[in-house]
Amino acid sequence: MIGIVIVSHSKRLAEGVKELAVQMTQNKVPIEIAAGIDDLANPIGTDPMKVLTAIETVHAAGAEGILVLMDLGSALMSAETALDFLPEGLKEKVRLCAAPLVEGAISAAVQASMDASLDNVAAEALAALAAKQKQSFTISGDSSPVADASPAEKTGANIAETRLIIKNRIGLHARPAAKFVTTAGKFKSIITVFKGERSASAKSINQIATLAALKNDEIRVRAVGPDAKDAIAAIAALNAENFGEKDEGAPEVPFPAVSEARALIKGRIHGVPASPGVAVGRAYFYRPVLPEIETRNVDDPETEIARLAEALTKARKAIEMLGAKSKRAGVESKITIFDFHRLILDDPDLVEKAEKTIQKDRINAEAAWLRVMQTTMDAYRSMNNAYMQARAADVIDVGNRVFSELTGQ
Repeated sequence: MIGIVIVSHSKRLAEGVKELAVQMTQNKVPIEIAAGIDDLANPIGTDPMKVLTAIETVHAAGAEGILVLMDLGSALMSAETALDFLPEGLKEKVRLCAAPLVEGAISAAVQASMDASLDNVAAEALAALAAKQKQSFTISGDSSPVADASPAEKTGANIAETRLIIKNRIGLHARPAAKFVTTAGKFKSIITVFKGERSASAKSINQIATLAALKNDEIRVRAVGPDAKDAIAAIAALNAENFGEKDEGAPEVPFPAVSEARALIKGRIHGVPASPGVAVGRAYFYRPVLPEIETRNVDDPETEIARLAEALTKARKAIEMLGAKSKRAGVESKITIFDFHRLILDDPDLVEKAEKTIQKDRINAEAAWLRVMQTTMDAYRSMNNAYMQARAADVIDVGNRVFSELTGQ
């Protein structure tokens, strides 16, 4: 579990931010504040020793890593000074984060409550303003899309960018998309992928997959953050290696549309070719569907968010176990599918949408998760690529794993 320290000039402000974060996570995440100074006449300020104590308290609570969020000015200096007093073993586990204090603390706490890594928690905090920016769309009268001119870029943060031509025969389908996201997730920088007028977070498997980048398409990849150049270099190298795929292994015959696979003509089911060769055996009609879920109004959205987080954790562990079993059996093709499924569960975009639905509409976790899964499934099915249309079945499979944890069925 990752812990959080909130450093602010105002004790009241820090307590309020902590209260919001605790409410969002049902007190699952160790959070401490280091705010104000011990001067009754002038209590506004920051104290490095308070920051040091807060870090040690969070560490003592069992935090494997600690994210420190600061408001402004001397808060950063106090946090940096506190780091100098920490033993090396503990200092390595602490990261100072330039995210906005309120939005960053809440986003970081929610991500930490899902047992995310320190890298992922920090990235989620840094991206905390994205939802507000997208909703507002314009800032101070500037009508350009936020994705094309982020505040970080305007302030001269480290930026790196490259243009890539996709070489894979089927484009960025499930397996290469999973490798793309896994690679991007190793870096602290905010990484965005552009294809024409569309953009996607490089750390969201569903956004990358539904970007529909096909063979010979050009994409533009932009990284903003402390390791931007390294991130771009790694992604460019991944593309140069064809995302680990060999063209000769790709199917020579185009996949028929999903609608054709469902057609029943004179009692016959028209299937989709999955591999070359002929097999003889009993046929099963596999038609995955999302379950019917009753929508209930709830008085305590935070409890539903906690239920969803627990279900996601259990579903993730089940997928990891299946992946490990396939690895022991030497079935490499299945391992990549489980990686894709795990990345769907880890997609911060999906989780955030589900949590916001629970909070806004005050409905049960099952109903909120169903809405998000339905929207994601429809996004895959609407793509002009039969292979990617078929990935809707993966979304259903992952969604149903979470439903089984939520409903016990």
